[in-house]
Amino acid sequence: MENQEVSEGKSRDERRAEKQAYRRARLTVGLRLGFFYHLAAYLVGNGLMFAINYLLTPQVWWATVPAVAWGIALALHGLSVLFFRGSGLRSRMIKRELEKELRRENAGLRP
Repeated sequence: MENQEVSEGKSRDERRAEKQAYRRARLTVGLRLGFFYHLAAYLVGNGLMFAINYLLTPQVWWATVPAVAWGIALALHGLSVLFFRGSGLRSRMIKRELEKELRRENAGLRP
């Protein structure tokens, strides 16, 4: 109800711009949350691996190998969220695939 009242005095372009801004903000928040979930999994998973490593084979620190590899993946994930969140790569890829599907459908290649 409040959203309707606020948008009643706005032009169509203003409402469209607000919707686009909301979608971008929602996407950014989703990407950031995904990174934080990944970080939490990294911390818990590596904590468990190091605990198991310490308890079962303290003479060989094998847990460092997956921690470093996973850490590199986590860093890349963080960089992608930081630098590519507004690039629209996902939207462009979806648009390209949609165009391919529509061409196939129009050519009679899809049922």
